[in-house]
Amino acid sequence: MKRILIVDDDPRIHDLVSLHITEAFGYDIEHAEDGRQALDAIAHQPPDLILMDLYMPGMDGITAIRTVRERFPDLATTPIIFLSTETEKEKWVEAFEAGANDFVPKPYVKTELLARIRTHLKVDALTRELARKNELLERQRQLAKSIQAQFLPKRLTSAGLDLAFGHEAMEQIGGAFFETWEEGDRLHLVVGDVSEQGTAAALMTAVCKGLIHPLVGSGKSPLEVVSEINRQLFEILEADALPFFVSLAYCVIDRAENTMQLISAGHSPAYLMSHGALIDLGPTGPALGAHAHFPWTVESRSFSRGDVLLLSTNGLTQAEGAAENAFGEEQLLELLDPRLAPGEQLKTVFESVLAHCGGDLTADLAALCVKRI
Repeated sequence: MKRILIVDDDPRIHDLVSLHITEAFGYDIEHAEDGRQALDAIAHQPPDLILMDLYMPGMDGITAIRTVRERFPDLATTPIIFLSTETEKEKWVEAFEAGANDFVPKPYVKTELLARIRTHLKVDALTRELARKNELLERQRQLAKSIQAQFLPKRLTSAGLDLAFGHEAMEQIGGAFFETWEEGDRLHLVVGDVSEQGTAAALMTAVCKGLIHPLVGSGKSPLEVVSEINRQLFEILEADALPFFVSLAYCVIDRAENTMQLISAGHSPAYLMSHGALIDLGPTGPALGAHAHFPWTVESRSFSRGDVLLLSTNGLTQAEGAAENAFGEEQLLELLDPRLAPGEQLKTVFESVLAHCGGDLTADLAALCVKRI
């Protein structure tokens, strides 16, 4: 049952308003003669709507409205309608600035007062329901981000290699993921990114990880691994007409042969720093899930002592600044320095990207950096 608090020192107004409200809606009515009584009544049992006179002995209506808004944060959306004979617009403005939602002049028109009560109660109910749903969505989003964080490597170690990874999540749930595994002298590295954002992207990230895991230790070549992931992704996405694709950089480093093989599917930036040269290694084919079959090119390079490899998602180069200008590949390349340890290199890159966009990311920043030692 809704509860209305009428704050007015005129018993005739209280009786008349009470009669009209109970006849129309059957709501419970409580009465207070001034602002102080109103505050006591609210503290005892918060109402669903307050009708407040402006001029009363003791605490006046404007002071009472302001105090309600300050003292009772849970009533931030509770409607307050002030009833008054006041004709000065300055007083109306003062009441609205204090926290009133509406004004009904005295003597009031019954149908107008009832219509305003009905409307404000409906708006308040919708506002509270929206807040409840937003709170639920935020809890789910935080849970999804926590689960997604489990997809990131806890630590990276590999004999003969110095490795580091970096990940900076945007406010919304993103779709970046990593994977690493070893087969004898070979280290496999994967950096991927789902095209969309939000909960659906997080679910697709889990799907991608699930497709990769059966291939760990399979002995398949890089081209076979990428082709198999793509085949299964295409079947999933085509069957349900899902609007996703997955960019992915997949690299295999052979420590015995001092070589590396790389496939960059889609816009997955990959750079090799070797013997004073800075080499752009991608892309070597389209993103995964867009075609049923595609003959990706495999980039084969030497990877000897001192060489450095950077794999990243396009969030690094596409991060937008205040002028909506992308960070860009040129600015990224200026930061790459083979003398830096991988951890320091990623720290430098991430700090520069975040400074460029003011921390307002439109996509996850994700990168792996590997140095042959």
